[in-house]
Amino acid sequence: MKMTLVRIAKGPEATLGVLNIEDRPRMVTLERPWLDNAKEVSCIPAGDYKVKPVQSPRFGATWEVLNVPNRSNILFHKGNTADDSKGCILVGLQYGTETGSPVIAQSGTAFSVLTRFLEGHSEIDFNIKECV
Repeated sequence: MKMTLVRIAKGPEATLGVLNIEDRPRMVTLERPWLDNAKEVSCIPAGDYKVKPVQSPRFGATWEVLNVPNRSNILFHKGNTADDSKGCILVGLQYGTETGSPVIAQSGTAFSVLTRFLEGHSEIDFNIKECV
């Protein structure tokens, strides 16, 4: 199993991307803006990672991005705005705006789709690419 996050837009409020699973676009993503990999306020650096299933006290069954430089507890989870993330990766099915800020919609549905794709895998290859 292979996942690739292609970052397609960066702004002062959020970083937007497309999550490809097995080389096919499956959903959109929203992350914090790039702020030099600062804990809880920045997206993580582009690069190669592994993802494994974990049980989060806050989000339940989810997936963690491993070996992020100087960071830990980077999860995939539901959410709609950058404020819903403390450096994690939010998934959705479409983009929108709310009071001028970027948001993603149908996050719960997207997370269910992600769960179906990743279920049964103990470790997933994960790559983040910058296109902007």
